[in-house]
Amino acid sequence: MFKPTMGTWWLADRPEIQVPGYLQVDESHPWPWRLTVLGRLAEPDFGWDNTVTLFGQTTRGLYTLRTAHPGDMREGGGPSENIVAVDWHSPVLFANGHVMPKARFRHASFTYPHLIEWFKARYNGYVRRSGALPEDNSWEHLHEVELSSGARLSVALVRHRQLSWASKSHSWKAEYTLTSEAGFTFTELSKIQWGLSRLHAIMLGTHVRELQTTLTNDPASSWVEVVEASPPAGEDWNGISPLFNADEVDVGSFLSRWLDLSSSAPMIASAAAPHAAIGSVQGNIQDLCNAVEWLFARIEGPDDRAIQPEDQAILDAMVGPVFNSDQRRRVKHLMTQSVQVTLEQKLTRLAGMLGPESAAWLLGSVSDWAYVISRVRNSLTHGFSVLGHDDVRLLGDAGLTLTTVLQFALLNHCGYTNALCPVPGEMLWARGELMRGTRDAYIVDRSEGLATRSGEWALRARLLRQAAMGRSAPEGP
Repeated sequence: MFKPTMGTWWLADRPEIQVPGYLQVDESHPWPWRLTVLGRLAEPDFGWDNTVTLFGQTTRGLYTLRTAHPGDMREGGGPSENIVAVDWHSPVLFANGHVMPKARFRHASFTYPHLIEWFKARYNGYVRRSGALPEDNSWEHLHEVELSSGARLSVALVRHRQLSWASKSHSWKAEYTLTSEAGFTFTELSKIQWGLSRLHAIMLGTHVRELQTTLTNDPASSWVEVVEASPPAGEDWNGISPLFNADEVDVGSFLSRWLDLSSSAPMIASAAAPHAAIGSVQGNIQDLCNAVEWLFARIEGPDDRAIQPEDQAILDAMVGPVFNSDQRRRVKHLMTQSVQVTLEQKLTRLAGMLGPESAAWLLGSVSDWAYVISRVRNSLTHGFSVLGHDDVRLLGDAGLTLTTVLQFALLNHCGYTNALCPVPGEMLWARGELMRGTRDAYIVDRSEGLATRSGEWALRARLLRQAAMGRSAPEGP
């Protein structure tokens, strides 16, 4: 836990103006770091859309407040002296150095709560082979990914020795490292961490945030550390296992595809992952449906859509020897662009990525479920009721099933196929029983609860279709 500290503070680009300040954690503010200084570091007309970097030298070392913004200002003092106290708030605090806004680093390390659980098969192997343990503080690089920027992301197991007056013990942790000869900014690192936090949140079933982030240009020299204002999100996770073990996938390829998706389409990963705060059910469903459409567009682009037979006949008649290959592809692209895929069809396609038996177990009739969800989305868009008194329960089930389908579709798109299942392509259920090796994963437990109500989607679909027929039926004489 961070202890408040006194020191001298100044703007990173104006070291000539230095004022005393008191740094502490403010848990009531969305930007938790609060620095109260005696004196003005910026002009009173400093815009609300502006932020600055603040450097501090305190009794506990050097600190940097990133993207700080002024808040409350109080004036006091006697007739001959005017004392101004200003509160500054910041979301990020660096310890052990002064970091300019555009500073570049060549090495960073960080982890996530319970990350080692993802590699428990490898970790348990070391525990069993106690005579083959690596040296203290040694690393075993398990996987490495080359990112589009040229940086390399690695994940490793590291063994630490812990000494006390009475005994010697060892502990393990899994850790990510990011390295780049060209360097990377803290903003670029944060985008990678954001994507990984959503991935691990999905696998654990709870919101998580990176922790123990350190940055340097030379691993042999001093490190700058990102200080935690509060216990890391996910630390109190009470689950037993993540959805799957790292040994079940090609981790390098899996992480590469996930990071590509989370950086190019962050709205999909954001909608699928558990959040720190619970939003409205209606808004959540809208976000999930939007994510379904975005993911479908990535999985099946316009050029992958099947051409209808009648359109193919026209295409064959039109495209002859006078067209070259590029022109033929262009004509095909223009024809497939006109094919409209409904939300109902997209939902059916993504639910199919669970496997036919798993989808039927979870949702009952997939076509009925997709029909109801599309009607729910339409009703929410226009502010209509869906099934009257059953709306609350229906919306709850809609949000949970959408989340489950989207999460499995995302993981499958990135390379997770549930390799432990003897029936290829089934994510959850086959041969009349659960096919997951990790039955105590949160997402599996949630799926079992939803499966007990899978038969209700057919009833809801029938009621909605009857209501639609009633509205469209002509009035009698």
